[in-house]
Amino acid sequence: MGNQKWAHQIVLVTFVSLISVGTVKADNTNDHSVDPAVAVPVVTADQKPAWQVSIVAGGISHHLTTEYEPPDGYTEQHRVLGLEIAQAGPGWVFSAQAFHFNDSHDESSNLAAGAFGYRGVLSYQFFMYGGVSAGYIETSYYSGAIALPLLELGWWRISVQGTYLPKLPEADSGLALQFKFKVLEW
Repeated sequence: MGNQKWAHQIVLVTFVSLISVGTVKADNTNDHSVDPAVAVPVVTADQKPAWQVSIVAGGISHHLTTEYEPPDGYTEQHRVLGLEIAQAGPGWVFSAQAFHFNDSHDESSNLAAGAFGYRGVLSYQFFMYGGVSAGYIETSYYSGAIALPLLELGWWRISVQGTYLPKLPEADSGLALQFKFKVLEW
């Protein structure tokens, strides 16, 4: 139970930190002023949004090793529900994710992480993101710090984010995908 309280504190600190650094720009084209009374970016009609919120929902995985596979096999389709707050626009961006999911042993799990990477805009509203995520994960087979590479491909408001899961103590390596939908920009 102590680990769960620790994970919840990390989520809270991560989100508060992201909100308080609202003046950090994704690139030089976003020239946002900050209202000192509320310390969040003020976006005028001629400016692009500085932040975005996405819902993380659903995921799949494929295990590359099977040393720790449970007798009834791995769960490869995952219930995932979470939230991501990220800088909007192309360029170097920061983000934070927190979500609840069922792990590969079909047990309740949590993840809170921050990420830094580069988002490039492609043709026809497609975009691509590559970065590194670091945070705290709590599963039935591993609880502790984790760092993961991230690769995301999206169109309009919909995207698929993938990662390589390294082999950990009592955990096999694998690949995982999760689905995101952007719901808000400001």
